[in-house]
Amino acid sequence: MSDWINSMKSKDDDAARQAQNELGLRLHRAEVIRAKAPIFWESLMDSLKSDCIKLAEMFPNDLSRHCRFTSDDKTSCTLQGNTDTRDTLRLTFSVQSMSIRQQFLTGMNVREKSDSSLEFDLGDHEELFLRGISGKICLPEIAAECLIKRVIRAS
Repeated sequence: MSDWINSMKSKDDDAARQAQNELGLRLHRAEVIRAKAPIFWESLMDSLKSDCIKLAEMFPNDLSRHCRFTSDDKTSCTLQGNTDTRDTLRLTFSVQSMSIRQQFLTGMNVREKSDSSLEFDLGDHEELFLRGISGKICLPEIAAECLIKRVIRAS
């Protein structure tokens, strides 16, 4: 074979190895996220519930600071503000899509509705984080704070 053919074969082999390595990394990342995301979701649900209770205890006379937490199952929950606006945020966890779907409803008659997803991803050291609320959030407690503040319209 000529040198250019050997070179072409070598480049093709390198590209195939690199593609295989990238596929292996993507599969590994997906496996790690599938293992860690349910734990994050459970902690997020616990934080949302306890923060809603604490808000009612700390601001007993200020209904604008109250947020009601409800959950029918282990994969979804609803946050509802207690002000005149009745803002509602529904969260649904999906291991398969590695995300949390959020549906935000504004007002009692659902004047405005928006859907979006919060995506799970991994950092350089395989630490799980949630992208889409306010940058990258690694702690369920911080995610809970951001989500509740959205419903009660706090800064």
